[in-house]
Amino acid sequence: MGLDGWERYARLARGLILSAEESGYVQSMQMIGASSPRIYIGQILPNIAGALVVHLTLNFPRTIILETALSFLGLGVQPPLTSLGQMLGQGRTYLLNAWWMSVMPG
Repeated sequence: MGLDGWERYARLARGLILSAEESGYVQSMQMIGASSPRIYIGQILPNIAGALVVHLTLNFPRTIILETALSFLGLGVQPPLTSLGQMLGQGRTYLLNAWWMSVMPG
């Protein structure tokens, strides 16, 4: 699940890098003879990091829901560890007597 959607990040990073390479500050660094690693790490990476962090923040809930669904079906985290999906699945049998066991994790 950690690698789910990596192609979106790669596509976004590639687009941001290509647009940043055309900017004036990168061209001026190339003119003064800066090496490519110095340009990418020192100039381009800090400028594209914000957009990548925002994309990660917006897609993180999707990963949590995916893990919850897999654990609910019994395909995720196994019983010694706990997960929202396991709590929902275990509380399903007690819905009439103890509804809060499924409602609170859900």
